[in-house]
Amino acid sequence: MMRSCSKSPEDHFDFAIVGAGLSGLMLVMALLENEKTSGSRILLLDRSLDDYAPRTWCFWEKEEGRFEDLVEKKWQAADFFSEQEQLRIDLRPYAYKMISGQRFRDKACATIRRHPNVRWVQEMVEGLHPMSELVSISTATEHFTASLVFDSRWQLAALERETGPVLYQQFEGWFIRSQQPVFDAVAARLMDFRMEQKDAVAFCYLLPMDERTALVEYTLFTGSIRPQESLEAAVADYLGRQFPGAGIQVRSKEKGIIPMCDLSITNEGPRVIPIGTAGGCTKPSSGYTFMFVQEHTEQMIAALNKGEWPKDFPHSLPARRGFYDRVLLRILEKYPDKGAGIFFSLFKNNPAVTVLDFMRNASTLQEEMAIFRRLPLFLFLKEAFREMRASVRHRKEIETVV
Repeated sequence: MMRSCSKSPEDHFDFAIVGAGLSGLMLVMALLENEKTSGSRILLLDRSLDDYAPRTWCFWEKEEGRFEDLVEKKWQAADFFSEQEQLRIDLRPYAYKMISGQRFRDKACATIRRHPNVRWVQEMVEGLHPMSELVSISTATEHFTASLVFDSRWQLAALERETGPVLYQQFEGWFIRSQQPVFDAVAARLMDFRMEQKDAVAFCYLLPMDERTALVEYTLFTGSIRPQESLEAAVADYLGRQFPGAGIQVRSKEKGIIPMCDLSITNEGPRVIPIGTAGGCTKPSSGYTFMFVQEHTEQMIAALNKGEWPKDFPHSLPARRGFYDRVLLRILEKYPDKGAGIFFSLFKNNPAVTVLDFMRNASTLQEEMAIFRRLPLFLFLKEAFREMRASVRHRKEIETVV
């Protein structure tokens, strides 16, 4: 177990990072690889360095990217299934890429070990206290200060304060191997909606590594967290129906719960920057945290190089992006039975590159209007007006309090 990468007795750091998950580790690596910040004193705090559940990160990318050496598999074709239709989409120039969370952590740890200017402390942060010149950080046994703190912590309880729609992306994933060659390794099965859609948007995706091995994951967009046993049963049922007699064996499992909402960012001042999901890097309507954490990390490094305060991720996006997400969340929350048709038609009726640009927040306004015209227009307009009224009402409430 790696407890500390530095034995320095000093307790002041240029940068402190709270949380050694995806966003924290990605930021540490970026700071160490950036010429202007590579020699800075960095403090990384986490309650545990080993207690991390298995996780797979998937994302869209056009070119070879920063973490190409970690990509275990990529696909340039994808299958979508409704109850009535099957759709195969050419994703090019995009590729859908998969990275192992453990391999990502191994790379980050190896990078940190080579830099004695990083101290890694295994303790839970109990308090952050921003001051005019620094931030005071306390744990159960130690006290530190930092010029700038990046905080990745968030709590499910924080969602109770949200005034807009809130769903949870809950999933159960199995890494499997079959005795028979039953998987099509050419295409990723991204959304298979051939299952009950009454109370929640539900789908399976299947990412084949080859004809015998794959990751299959059952995902819910749900307003209430379900017993994990029910998701396990759904995965087993799906595999039994789709690949009968294949002799499938489960090698390992992963699970998770991701909040789907336009998360209100709690900013404790310019010296404390929320990152990761806490910093708005999980797209409210679909997820895909990895690529947005990477984008936010690049933005923060660029700001530091220019001598500016880094900002949370939503500040870099046009306001219309959050509005689109909130409208779709309203529909999925109110009419879960319509979600499958919306997502399927999104890919069926539009060029794949346009849809993927839209999901990456890279589409133009003209492209977005073309997408919306091919969706259930009346439903979207109705919920868009409701979201506008709710936003105005919320702003007035804030002004009244202030």
